[in-house]
Amino acid sequence: MTCIVDTNVPIVANKTEPPDEMLDCCEACVERLRMIMVSGRVALDDDGRIWEEYKPYMRWHGQLGAGHEFFKWVHDNQWNEERCDRVVMAPFPEHPSLASFDLSDRKFVQVSLGHPDRPPILVAADRGWRRHAESLAAHARIEFVCAMAAR
Repeated sequence: MTCIVDTNVPIVANKTEPPDEMLDCCEACVERLRMIMVSGRVALDDDGRIWEEYKPYMRWHGQLGAGHEFFKWVHDNQWNEERCDRVVMAPFPEHPSLASFDLSDRKFVQVSLGHPDRPPILVAADRGWRRHAESLAAHARIEFVCAMAAR
């Protein structure tokens, strides 16, 4: 299955000592990223905007986390047509309810809209996605990896 991975998923997966209330979320993110690396696919934009967003968050100092492993996997597979689809981004939907949606997160929606299969966008813990979930549902599938993010 192809999916689009919002940057917050590998960020959360990298937490080595999360607070108790984040433990389930971190474990869920690690599990999803590992599933993708074993048998999944990702979709990225053909301009490299998603890759460029990942880069500053995936610099490591010390212990490597599952997010770093995913970042390396994306690096190694971003041109592998069996594991990654490079997509021309479609325009972001113009709707008043989406006017306040984070500009930096729009690229994930645009990749989903530009992909022929409209793959889901995996999101970990981001209030902006949750706040706009209902409006986004008319255009893209948002999959909240963490139960707490779906509330």
